[in-house]
Amino acid sequence: MNFIPAPLPANESRRQEAVERLQIKGTNQHDVMVVYSEMAQELTGFAAVAATLFDADTQYSLASCNFPGKSGDKLADRAQSICSYTLLSNKPTLIPDTTLDERTKNHPAVTSGMCKSYAGFPIINKDNYILGSFCLVNNEKKELSDQQIILVQKLVARLAHQLDTQSEQREITSNKIQDAINEFSKSVPNASLEDFKYFSAFFAINLGSLS
Repeated sequence: MNFIPAPLPANESRRQEAVERLQIKGTNQHDVMVVYSEMAQELTGFAAVAATLFDADTQYSLASCNFPGKSGDKLADRAQSICSYTLLSNKPTLIPDTTLDERTKNHPAVTSGMCKSYAGFPIINKDNYILGSFCLVNNEKKELSDQQIILVQKLVARLAHQLDTQSEQREITSNKIQDAINEFSKSVPNASLEDFKYFSAFFAINLGSLS
């Protein structure tokens, strides 16, 4: 039998919109995100850890330890990802023996012996949308203790907060730029966007010289 991916969450369209609003899908986030994967690996002893985002069809890596590829890369097709099951619940998806679980036993990573144990923690934003999965994989059977689960959940909550903060700061910056363009256009009605760029550069240089 072939691996059967998870069904779509009931709020899938809005969940995808939340991912798109981050504006970081496919970008290199390694330096700011890898600490979470490193800490989870140290806390649990799992062989590989990855923080990931999901759009409609693809699972993207934010940062990882011992997973293939680099930050921003496509990690897997959504339809071929065990982590797709993590998007269905606000609680962790814990599978100590993937060979016995109906959801995972036919996945190529399981049948090949690469993934004997799996733990997926949903990355939940401030609006309660699951943006992706913080996944832990081990090539031998391994079970997380209650304390380890709590600690990883705290790590993932901090990661989600960082994503929310980045998104909010990006939106504030975008709004400020738009406001500045609008004000400049009112003051200089016939100016082009190129004129605004020159004005902004001139202002930034002179402001810097005064600081």
